[in-house]
Amino acid sequence: MFIDFQASYKFTDPLTMLLQVNNLTDKPTQNYFGTKQRTGTTEYFGRQFYFGFTYSH
Repeated sequence: MFIDFQASYKFTDPLTMLLQVNNLTDKPTQNYFGTKQRTGTTEYFGRQFYFGFTYSH
């Protein structure tokens, strides 16, 4: 199971901040051939953090 998080904060009407974290629990992606006993692939992407601002006028 993957858990992502996203939050934004509007400072003023044109200025907004964004924080996003993907794969908060740091779980690998796993694919199976029919059952969990037959693992196909396991990929580790780790957590990804995004931080930014938007300004529109």
